[in-house]
Amino acid sequence: MHRRRQPHPRRELLVAAAALYIACIINEENHTQKIPAEATDVTEATIRNRYTELKTVLDLDISVAKTLE
Repeated sequence: MHRRRQPHPRRELLVAAAALYIACIINEENHTQKIPAEATDVTEATIRNRYTELKTVLDLDISVAKTLE
C-alpha cells in the first residue's frame, strides 16, 4: 500500500503567491513579481516559475506584457 504524498506547505504558499500575481495581471494592476517574492521570501524567478506552471495548468491566455501597454 502506497502512502499519498502530502503537498509541501511551502509549495502551496508559492502557488498562492503566483495566483495573486495572476489576479493582478488579469485585473490590470501594475504589480511586479517582486511584491509576492518578498512576501514569500523567495526570488522573483521562483514566482515567475510558479506563474508559468499555474498558467499552463489552468490554460490561461494572459501575458505580463498586457500590464505594460
